[in-house]
Amino acid sequence: MSMNEAHATNQHILPMGGYIRAKALAPLLGISVVTLWRWSASGKIPKPVKLSERVTAWWMEDVRNWMNTRNNGQAT
Repeated sequence: MSMNEAHATNQHILPMGGYIRAKALAPLLGISVVTLWRWSASGKIPKPVKLSERVTAWWMEDVRNWMNTRNNGQAT
């Protein structure tokens, strides 16, 4: 399954709002948690938000916008 197919398949099961942590987001994107952090460090995906000293998560609106951009063929 291509990454765009995984995005299209999994987008309907993403939380509607709020934040999502790496352990929950990575499987929805069809990637490992390590790959998710690598993508974040390289700027391939939106940057996560540091919620506390030990909690980092992605804002769902940013993730959805990123996924929609990729699904529409606008990815760089």
